[in-house]
Amino acid sequence: MFRALFGLALTLMTLLVTVALAAGHLLPRADQLLYSSAQQWRAGNWNVSLAEVPRGIASSIFTSTTDTRPGLPVIWSPDGLRVAYIRMVNDSPQTWVGRAYGGLPVSLGAGQTLSEYNAAWSPDGSQLAFIGERPGDRQVYMADPDGTQSWQITMDEGGFKSLAWSPHGDILVLETDSLQERLYLLEPSSGSLQLLTPETGRHLRPTWSPDGTQLAFISNREVERTSATAFDLYLMNRDGSNLRRLTSDHPASSSWFPWWSPDGRYLALGSISWIGSDDLYVIDILTGERIQLTEPGADAAAPIWSPDGRWLAYETRYGGSFWKIALYEVASGQTRMLFRSSGDQRRPAWSLDGTQVMYIGNEGRNWDIYQVSVGASTSPRRLTHSRAIDYSPVWRPSP
Repeated sequence: MFRALFGLALTLMTLLVTVALAAGHLLPRADQLLYSSAQQWRAGNWNVSLAEVPRGIASSIFTSTTDTRPGLPVIWSPDGLRVAYIRMVNDSPQTWVGRAYGGLPVSLGAGQTLSEYNAAWSPDGSQLAFIGERPGDRQVYMADPDGTQSWQITMDEGGFKSLAWSPHGDILVLETDSLQERLYLLEPSSGSLQLLTPETGRHLRPTWSPDGTQLAFISNREVERTSATAFDLYLMNRDGSNLRRLTSDHPASSSWFPWWSPDGRYLALGSISWIGSDDLYVIDILTGERIQLTEPGADAAAPIWSPDGRWLAYETRYGGSFWKIALYEVASGQTRMLFRSSGDQRRPAWSLDGTQVMYIGNEGRNWDIYQVSVGASTSPRRLTHSRAIDYSPVWRPSP
């Protein structure tokens, strides 16, 4: 009798789990987002949670009791069924992969590495590339989507510290782990490397154009500007040809990261100015025109394009005031504040249809996630109501 009851209970439990997973898979993609949360910024229990936006329901899917921090990368697989995320263990980042709707996560390094970071899903979701670190050595590894198997791809003496898949998934661009960073192309299937940049100067933060034909990056390769802190923005074809220098500023300024618009026409560029402020520009790569979005004395950070390329959302503040989310409209060239509140607004994230902006805010409470419409004059909707620090909202990808 006991065995029969136990078997029936097990069958019912399996059925419930199956139904729950199926429901999770069938829910509209535009209605779900991931975020991370913690009771403290630097230590303690930390969760990756899945929120169903229309009903405001959130549930934890991964929990870590190791030294963890909110705001670390949480990355959906392209099909929206798996999640890669980082745990900090003894100040070392470890990347884990798990199903978004059930099951135990596994370590991406599969025991081969001490730490793993900068993980990136291939565009078709068939592989994960990441930087795996062993004592004195950082190389590129690949892993199966479930994280159960991983293998080393590169064996370069200097090692690498970052990578990015091309939009077509046929190749990766790598940044070397050295004081004079160089850029390489890596063919995953063969492991062959192609040097893109000279050995003099530093070449950093490569990012692919949406069509995969060009790379934007920053460099201090020009003789008159070679320094540890001053960088300009460059473009080149994916094979390293047709090099173009897009900025040439005051020697004390430094371009620090480019973000492509979805149509590949514009680049958003952050720059530390000679007066110490963090400026933000939009550059038309066809005409070379550069529009400064920040006013004198203001700082800007975390720019992100809307899916249709109509808007650029970013954080901005004046002096020591609160951070606010601003919107730049490409067609009109106008900038406006998303919504004025009594606290900080940080880390904007777009909904899949480009009509909503999510952000984290601390309006007299702990950090929570808010949602506000771009087109309508409505107050933000508070999506999370925990006593934890909620951070880094990321929408589930469309199918």
